[in-house]
Amino acid sequence: MDGEPVTRLAAAFHLTLATVTAVLVTRVVADGSPRTVCLGGGCFANRRLLTETRRRLRALGVRVVVGGAVRVGDGGISDGQAAVAAARPAGEG
Repeated sequence: MDGEPVTRLAAAFHLTLATVTAVLVTRVVADGSPRTVCLGGGCFANRRLLTETRRRLRALGVRVVVGGAVRVGDGGISDGQAAVAAARPAGEG
């Protein structure tokens, strides 16, 4: 890989992750899991990874949903923790 441009290596990395994700989802769907997946977590804040994974899954007939109201990654976890804390009665916890 000496001499390969970093951009080309990065693209190959993201395309490989998208392909592997699609293959794994296809396997679990074939085993009876729902044909709908939610792509979440900090890794899907990466636009290229999200776009490529979504494109591959849709091509396989899998419905893809992506969160929009809640941030992905640690920000979403913090939002959830704040919501739980706000819902607890005073003095509990």
